[in-house]
Amino acid sequence: MEEKLAAEIARIMDNTEVQPNRKLDRLVNFLKESQLAYTTTLRPAELLAHPHNRGGSMLNPLDVHSKGQKLLDLGFRPSLLTDSIAIELSPLEDKRNEQIRANTDLSERSNGLLSPVLGSERAMTVSSSHTTAYLKASLMKCKRPNSGGSLSLEDECMRDAVNQGWPWLLISWRAEAMAPNLPAFVQMVLNSVHSVGLACQEIEAAQQVALMCTSGSTVKDAVNSVKDLALTVAVGEETFKAITAWDLQDLDRLKSAQHRQALLQAEQILEHGYQVYRDAGETPAVQRALGRMMVRLSLLLTKKEKYGREKVMYESQEKVAQLFATEALNTNPSGASSAGGSEADENREEDRPLNLLGGMSVGEQALLQNPHLKKDGKYVHADYPDKIFVFAGLENDEAKFVHTPLFASPDIVMTSPEHFKKWKVTRLPVPSVLAADESVKSTYGGSAVLNDAKILADGQQQLFQIFADQNTGDSSCLHFIHPTAVYTSESFAKEKLRLIPLANMTRAKEGQKLSLWVEWNGNKYQLSPFPQLKDFGEQPKKTDTIVPFYWIKTTSSEEEVNMVVQWKTVAGMKLPMLVNNKKVAKHTMLMQASKELLQKQEKEKGSLKRKAT
Repeated sequence: MEEKLAAEIARIMDNTEVQPNRKLDRLVNFLKESQLAYTTTLRPAELLAHPHNRGGSMLNPLDVHSKGQKLLDLGFRPSLLTDSIAIELSPLEDKRNEQIRANTDLSERSNGLLSPVLGSERAMTVSSSHTTAYLKASLMKCKRPNSGGSLSLEDECMRDAVNQGWPWLLISWRAEAMAPNLPAFVQMVLNSVHSVGLACQEIEAAQQVALMCTSGSTVKDAVNSVKDLALTVAVGEETFKAITAWDLQDLDRLKSAQHRQALLQAEQILEHGYQVYRDAGETPAVQRALGRMMVRLSLLLTKKEKYGREKVMYESQEKVAQLFATEALNTNPSGASSAGGSEADENREEDRPLNLLGGMSVGEQALLQNPHLKKDGKYVHADYPDKIFVFAGLENDEAKFVHTPLFASPDIVMTSPEHFKKWKVTRLPVPSVLAADESVKSTYGGSAVLNDAKILADGQQQLFQIFADQNTGDSSCLHFIHPTAVYTSESFAKEKLRLIPLANMTRAKEGQKLSLWVEWNGNKYQLSPFPQLKDFGEQPKKTDTIVPFYWIKTTSSEEEVNMVVQWKTVAGMKLPMLVNNKKVAKHTMLMQASKELLQKQEKEKGSLKRKAT
């Protein structure tokens, strides 16, 4: 069933005989009939931008603000919000995280111009994206560009759109899973016809082509799709004509795994040839020799030699490299001397002999023909199994390869030029011994990470010990009430009831605001309470706990307060504990001061101090 649906979606989108708008109408009708799309009302807070929008660039924050300001200047009208289409967030964890992460990265890159991810989103826009992003940024009071203050929802119509939303066509996530190019198709069609749509720029067109290729399209199909759909596209027409005129199957064929080694070899040959060109002083003659080598390699790789100017079938890439070396020695491709030519011929730079390689030794010329050999590169040889060598350069026209055992003297192998090709490149790492002084920095005793972890572990153990020794309130003398409250089951004299905040400790970051913390070994640690029992009616979870410190209710009445926070230093740890500041009778609810009451008390203390002075 899924395959049939996917095939029909692809057939509708790929139909070149139907105009883009008609294709979109047919696609929407088919998705609705197949229960893969429906109309619903969505608010900006429920929407993200689809990661495939505009070739993967999603949104330009400055374009969002520019378009939003234009809508305000003209007078925002909710009736203009038509053809709004979105796609459901994927329920698959990895895919959903990828979609959310793309929007998080977009928000962070915007430097405060776009809203962060709120957590209430359930769909991604493929149209009305800039308007939605502007409204969402206004809701979150994001800053304006160029330090122009913050956005707001002063416009009543904008406020209604943000709070109430407007109709959207919501496409199922399953449809995108069947047709990965679906978001790009919808977005390009709608952006091409909306008068307020932003035209697809040249770089976006290139991005869109690349994105469609990664989704399974061929280069040719992707280019044609972008040209067909992006009616407002501003692209270099000559570029696209050149791309579509070439037999793009050649490029697709080169992407296959079987051509990988050939492409890597060609890359090495070109890199070495370019270095020769640089070493020769970047002369025009050698530049032309390098250019001819590039063309020959391209023709050889695509098997198009017969279409080249020379009409020559090259045997291998090595032959092309050798031809370059010959032409670099003498720019006459045939290798014949030009010394006997006319004066005019001698003045032609194309035919004049070069002294580029005239001073090169046999070994240096052999290196030119074996571009895979690079100084400090790693190599293996069939005669020396299980050993990795490093190419150290030439000595007396021989290549020097060095293998360094872990606990022995280096092995050196000298190779004559005719055997250079027997050495093969390897990506395996060269085994090495970490210096003792460096290893100390990462092992127990020298590692700051491990030392901090030990201090934290000691502190956590100390907190448990303090709780065991100092905490005097537990189920033997307290009643725990639902919802969260604590009553005494016996009376307590003043300062005889002590409650310790048992919790997980984590090292506080510099400048971090802490709500509940302890100080240990000169550092502050945030306290994160264990999950507390909440519902008495159900079977408690194994992870639920009762730590009385966290069950004490707050009050704004000073008369009701019978528990106060006292900071104590116990066994080297500074920590807060709740202590009864008055005698507490049996069956009394334990209460501590609320935040408002504490602030009020602080103000009163400040007033008394000022009066005293």
